[in-house]
Amino acid sequence: MILIPRADRFREREKVLYPSAALLLMTASFILTKTGRDALYFQKDGLFDLPWAYLGIATLAVPVAMMTLSLTKRFGLRPIRIVLPLTVALVQAVFYVVAEPGGGVVMTLFFMSIPLIYGVMFSTTWLFGGELVETLPKERLSVVYGRLGAASMVGGLLGAGVAKLLAARLTASAFILIGAVGLLLAVAVILLGHAKFPFRVAGSEGEDLPAEPSEMMPAFSEIFNTLRFDYVRTLVLVAGAAAVVGVLIEFQFYVLASLTTTGARASTDFFANFYIVVTLVALLLQLFAMPILQRKIGIRGSLLVLPLSLLSGALLLAVNASGIGRAALRVAEGGLKSSIHRANWEQAFLPIGQPRRLVVKVLVDGLSSRVAEGLAAGLLLVWLHGFVQQRSLNLLEMSWISYLIAGSCFAWIVLVSRLARDLSPDCCPELRRGELTSDLPLPDSCCVTKALLKRQSVSSIAF
Repeated sequence: MILIPRADRFREREKVLYPSAALLLMTASFILTKTGRDALYFQKDGLFDLPWAYLGIATLAVPVAMMTLSLTKRFGLRPIRIVLPLTVALVQAVFYVVAEPGGGVVMTLFFMSIPLIYGVMFSTTWLFGGELVETLPKERLSVVYGRLGAASMVGGLLGAGVAKLLAARLTASAFILIGAVGLLLAVAVILLGHAKFPFRVAGSEGEDLPAEPSEMMPAFSEIFNTLRFDYVRTLVLVAGAAAVVGVLIEFQFYVLASLTTTGARASTDFFANFYIVVTLVALLLQLFAMPILQRKIGIRGSLLVLPLSLLSGALLLAVNASGIGRAALRVAEGGLKSSIHRANWEQAFLPIGQPRRLVVKVLVDGLSSRVAEGLAAGLLLVWLHGFVQQRSLNLLEMSWISYLIAGSCFAWIVLVSRLARDLSPDCCPELRRGELTSDLPLPDSCCVTKALLKRQSVSSIAF
């Protein structure tokens, strides 16, 4: 047991407080905004425009990420962290006035923008946490990051709970406005954190943070060069398989919502109930299941939990295609992905040397995932507009999606099993550029932690 002086404990709590509160408020805003967006969009004919929204997200994801990185390099991360949510809050306030139920160009653009822009805001807010806690002792980092993740999940639960309580009293568009208010509160917390923990300027002493680096972007010309390494290619394929599964499961769930709810208030209540369940499941898994799994089966075993669970659920749906089964599959996918899977997936990038880790993440989580989502969306678009008429759409017509989910999950499992093989001792030494060092944040996996502390080569990590 590590004893920490009282003054250090207080300082640590201060550093965790600001990013935790910001993540809590931003996640609550995200869930409230999504609840209002979904309740509006899936009235009338919105479902038939959903594949176009998926295609738009896939097309714009990488340009949005690149533009954010370019703006960050030019103006600095802290100004972007403030200006972006203020702009989004203003857009949501305007959209509250002009929103109409159903699909269409304006509604589809708004549907696309929420995951794209909120994804960037979450990334910058998580980096805010990294700025504040990176000077803490290494043995405390895994605990601190766990608290940040838990705060984000509590925020999701808070947002869903507020939506549930107000669903019968407010219109669906009102939740988009409430989400904008939540963003303003998050900005206020971030500003307080920036003031409390400023960057050092030249010649200053005694501050907590180093000066903000002037070079924020690595050489993105190297992105595709990393594909010559087996390990990177496997990560690309794993991300693609997971993205296809995610789009198909989410689409089935939205079809279920469209067919089983009538009216804006019923739709709002439906989505509020869903987000309560999925965030509660994620929080419980994060707190109780993930530490046990990482201790018992390590990173690679934990990375298999999500695809194995979804494969089982898809096979059950193929046998008995029920609405409850599709809702349960969506809850399992959302809960496991945001808790057990996300934490272990981030650790799968640790074998890659620090200079190339960011470009590989852009390739894997940005480009590969979005291309796969675009392919799945194109398939759904052809099916909806070529083989299905709106008047005849029903759950029984989607049995082929369950088989496709099962096949994609099987490929996902096989690819995760390849990760250990691709990490052989003589694998991609140029990619690793030496050994992992104890300067890296400690993940929760005991096997990776041991490797980091002993400064062993990456080939000794037990995936």
